[in-house]
Amino acid sequence: MELGEGFFRPAARASRDLSVLIACDQFNGGLTSISELRWLELMSGYGIRPIRWGLEAIASKQNTKKKPRSLEMWINDANSDCLDLLEKNLRQITNKRISLRISNSLAQDLLARAFFEKQTFHFVDLDCFGSPNIFLQPVIQVLQPEGILLLSSTDARSITGHDRSSAIRTSFVSARSNPSNWEIALRIQLGVIARQAWLLRRGIEPLCCFCDGRAFRIAVRINRLIPTHQESLIGILGRCQFCGAQSSQTLLSLKSWQECSCNSRKGSWLFNGPLWLGPLQEKIFISKLLALEKVHPVHIDEQSKKLFERLKLDSGLPLFSWDTNELSKNLGLKGPPPLNHLIEALRKKNFKAHQSAIMQGQLRTDAPFSQLSKICHECS
Repeated sequence: MELGEGFFRPAARASRDLSVLIACDQFNGGLTSISELRWLELMSGYGIRPIRWGLEAIASKQNTKKKPRSLEMWINDANSDCLDLLEKNLRQITNKRISLRISNSLAQDLLARAFFEKQTFHFVDLDCFGSPNIFLQPVIQVLQPEGILLLSSTDARSITGHDRSSAIRTSFVSARSNPSNWEIALRIQLGVIARQAWLLRRGIEPLCCFCDGRAFRIAVRINRLIPTHQESLIGILGRCQFCGAQSSQTLLSLKSWQECSCNSRKGSWLFNGPLWLGPLQEKIFISKLLALEKVHPVHIDEQSKKLFERLKLDSGLPLFSWDTNELSKNLGLKGPPPLNHLIEALRKKNFKAHQSAIMQGQLRTDAPFSQLSKICHECS
């Protein structure tokens, strides 16, 4: 495998590992009723992910009692300078049970052509620079029902609240800087995906969501139909800019906001949204992916495995995530309370509480802010 002078990020290993695990699951266990799979790597670069799909995800022998499964890979990159090396790298998997379709097209052109030709995919990996939102509806149009989209976005400044005008232009949301800004960014992106899917009368199911520090990674299943009441999972998150109290409302029942914990500053809320208020991870799905390494020749980095194990333990609910350093500052404590002690104390009071898998040093709990503040003082 050769890397040219184009863009390649070694730090994105977790995203590539997730892509291989999803491919392995689809080919070896998931979608059992499908005999002909079709996958799309829309912005492939030098073909690292599809090479790993071929060498790892489908390397195991299939069950001979089942009908042999065929696979067609569409591998595309718009940069013509990558094409020769891309084709050379992909020779490693030409002897596999794979039909390759290599192209050098703009992503929009390829998606339009696939839609016109009625070509659909069970898995699409979209790893682009900046905001991916321009591609969402064309991608969803060519995804098979129950197909999976693995989406990457490097649009960090806008959806973390550091470029509010850009957030309005690209995502049509209010984005404000927040101690939990990585999670807010993931929820904003999921809200945009949901809207584009709903326009096509499709639903969404988040499977695995995380941030590697520079890019936001989302694996989401696009359902055939919109689940009942899924619209109630889109809403607004509010956070007081003075005391740090948090509140949320679904768009279906949006009304006036309650008073925060400040005695003399009613109406000091900063708002993020519309965004996704539902779960971020699917525990059963992630557990199934982690089990694949035991029976298939997938090579998953140890740091990736640790990340997926953490994500498995944090569904993304309860909704509110709290930074212990910010709590310490706002409450006038000498230092942040130990995270484990705080979680244990909250559980003893019969509140849900666990460590956030999205950002370090944060806990997730359903405790009211008044109770959380009291317990923070006790732990400190």
